[in-house]
Amino acid sequence: MTTTLVTPPSGEPLSLAEMKAYLRVSIDNDDGLISSLIAAARARIEALSGLALISRALRLTLSDWPISVLETQGFSLPLGPSGLLQSVCFIDGNDTMRNETSAFEIDDNTYRPRLCPNPGVGWRWPRSIDERIEITWTAGFGEPEDVPEDLIHAVRLLVTHMYENRNGNDWRAVRALPAQVRDLLVPYWEARL
Repeated sequence: MTTTLVTPPSGEPLSLAEMKAYLRVSIDNDDGLISSLIAAARARIEALSGLALISRALRLTLSDWPISVLETQGFSLPLGPSGLLQSVCFIDGNDTMRNETSAFEIDDNTYRPRLCPNPGVGWRWPRSIDERIEITWTAGFGEPEDVPEDLIHAVRLLVTHMYENRNGNDWRAVRALPAQVRDLLVPYWEARL
């Protein structure tokens, strides 16, 4: 299972000017550092929450459906929230593509989108061992102004933490997730049984 970025996000949830104001930094010497910390914090928040903050197109490649799709009637996509199913294609060893998008839909009633077969259609399966499945979808809240404020604040707090610990004297402090950030992410974590 491999997830690749098809179309990158259009920006970051925080601008450099907003982050500098929050940090109370008035000089331009650290602009490059702060910009890279914003991107790093956004990426870490996305990895921890399983959510794409800014919309982007992604492609998931599978060698086959997991057998659990028959029991659960759905396949969880690795990043949400979902906005649009772009395609579900089966590609054989000769790169011949069979488009089966019309047989599927995304159930996005939660932050964890699930790919499901359309009612009355059933799962489409690879026809040979050489055929792979490629699912392309859009994940994210939308543009930077559409990101929930609590997730923006989590990015803000994480950038602050990384900026204040940038010298790396205590590696545990640098790697630690601040409790305030963790508390902001708890509502987005998927419960696992």
